[in-house]
Amino acid sequence: MQYNPDELKEILNIYKAESEEIIQGLNDGFMELEKNPEDKTPLKKLLQLSHSLKGASRMLGFNCVQNMAHKLEDILSYWKKDEVFI
Repeated sequence: MQYNPDELKEILNIYKAESEEIIQGLNDGFMELEKNPEDKTPLKKLLQLSHSLKGASRMLGFNCVQNMAHKLEDILSYWKKDEVFI
């Protein structure tokens, strides 16, 4: 799909704002886990955030970010299932 320059600028601005929020949420969640790695409560939110980043990046064709978010989602899923040991 092709966008006119104004539409593309708006879409990229929305992606930037959304991804900044997601990254801040990821940072906050990892800080919680760092304080108490035995508490898996933050993992659900971290999984949601990484999934959202993956989807938004995929829609815009940002494959590197999409792949990184997918790998993060995989690691978090393993951690939630006690298949990753810290």
